[in-house]
Amino acid sequence: PASVAKPLQLKLTDELDYTGNLQAVDSVQIRARVSGYLDKIHFRDGQRVEQDQLLFEIEEAPFVAALDSAKANELKAEAALKLAQAELKRTMPLVERGAASTAELDTRSAGVATAEADLAYAKAMAAQAKLNVGYTKIKAPFSGRIGRHMIDPGNLVEAQVTTLTIVERYDPIRAYFNV
Repeated sequence: PASVAKPLQLKLTDELDYTGNLQAVDSVQIRARVSGYLDKIHFRDGQRVEQDQLLFEIEEAPFVAALDSAKANELKAEAALKLAQAELKRTMPLVERGAASTAELDTRSAGVATAEADLAYAKAMAAQAKLNVGYTKIKAPFSGRIGRHMIDPGNLVEAQVTTLTIVERYDPIRAYFNV
């Protein structure tokens, strides 16, 4: 003898549970491009920040002084170039009349070329000093949520080494899980 049961008809839904986590689309560690003492923090830990929002300020005074010095060196190089050009201009007629040697003319020409190179170098140093002044203000690279600050005002920040905080873009956000 065998017992038989009538089959049941039910709607079944396949369902699986997985453990996963959410992760920001973009994440960046904020680091300074110049070394100096941290002066101010312009955010609260965990708040939403907008792109180009000021986050940190590094003490600016040493960089402003370096910029002033670089500008002064640029003016000095300009004056040296003008002097070298004037000396060359005075030497050319003397060489034509035979009152000065061609070696003297070559020396004056080389002096002008050297002065031009010194001026180009001084301009480059002034441009770098101006960039460094701008790097004392650290801004958010994109909009997102900022983490906690890793260093407090008054501490030394080392360029490219000290992590100041982390900013993550969470809109959109990704979900990761293993099946």
